[in-house]
Amino acid sequence: MYAKVYDVPPYIGDPFFSVETFGSRLDGAFEMDGFELVTARLEDGTLVGYVHGVTPATDRPWWVSLGDVVPVEPRKAAEAGPPSPGGVDSPVPGGPDTAARGACSPGPLRPGGCRRR
Repeated sequence: MYAKVYDVPPYIGDPFFSVETFGSRLDGAFEMDGFELVTARLEDGTLVGYVHGVTPATDRPWWVSLGDVVPVEPRKAAEAGPPSPGGVDSPVPGGPDTAARGACSPGPLRPGGCRRR
């Protein structure tokens, strides 16, 4: 499924999105605390989607675990930090557009996959 999704521009040919790199990252994630994988299947069992992740460490930024495989532009953005509070890309917590962005909190899942704040 990964190969099919990322076999299109702008991902195709980018080593960060190669099947081999994905496999390596996924293998590493299996061993991390908090690893979870959720799949979506049709009634006949056909896989139609998946998502996976780990519980991030609290003592360092999440992207540190990626080492040097992070593409340059996302790395620069992460190092620059978030925009000023209330900026276009950083809604004020509880502000008017929080609900519109689909902000979710941990807790019992709702049909969309998370609980609304």
